[in-house]
Amino acid sequence: GDPGRAAHMPPEPVPLARVGGHFDFELADTDDRAVAFIAGECPGIFGYRSDGTHISLGEGEEPIRGDLSIQKERRKHPLFAHASFDLLRSVINRRLFASLRERERLTYDAKFNLAGYDRLLGGWYISEVTASPENVERALSVMEETLIALRDETRRITKDHFDAARRSLLSKLANEKEKNDFMVELIHGMQDPGVTLKGPHYLRDYVDVVSALTPDDLHFLLKTFEVSARSGAPVLTCIARTNTTGQESNDDGVIRSSAQFHKGVALSH
Repeated sequence: GDPGRAAHMPPEPVPLARVGGHFDFELADTDDRAVAFIAGECPGIFGYRSDGTHISLGEGEEPIRGDLSIQKERRKHPLFAHASFDLLRSVINRRLFASLRERERLTYDAKFNLAGYDRLLGGWYISEVTASPENVERALSVMEETLIALRDETRRITKDHFDAARRSLLSKLANEKEKNDFMVELIHGMQDPGVTLKGPHYLRDYVDVVSALTPDDLHFLLKTFEVSARSGAPVLTCIARTNTTGQESNDDGVIRSSAQFHKGVALSH
């Protein structure tokens, strides 16, 4: 039924592996190019962290479909985390483009995405930027600085970026909702007893929740992200460059790696 179902944890939840560190790779190719990544932990799409706690529901507390104009009730809606993630993805992509392309002139391509699954405790984000080999380290640094500034609110989400992201998300929903694959994705798992926050409200309330969200809600969600290894968080960064010198590579095309795993943590050397 609709979300009178208890907000208990999915049965036999699978926790995320906590891996951090930095890697440098060279890959055989015919053209000079480079790419950098940042990946870190965040809640799953229904708001559960990897330790089993929820970002806005207390232990044993059930979600409510209350007054969306009231912040406390809005954040307890079963769709709050999912709708916030969808909007946050667009907001961060706009900020990365502004920082990396418009201000620094370092790239034409930067992407931010979130990965989370219905029955997985916690999720992760991946931020990616392509750049020339000589600019890729600076691009990685700017990407990390941009995420930290958003998370720490030293550079808050602007109203223009927020409103534009919401218009884009609602427009996409209006265009996609008549397509079978979109609807199948939405309803998948609704009858699974282990996916307790997914019910008919998924179809009824999504637009209303997105329309009620505020920049403060997105900052509330961002506070739960691990975005910088400087604080000791298990954040993974990687730079991959091409090698066009004809140097012989391994079977998988990797010429050299400057990091290794040790007890679940990648240690640079």
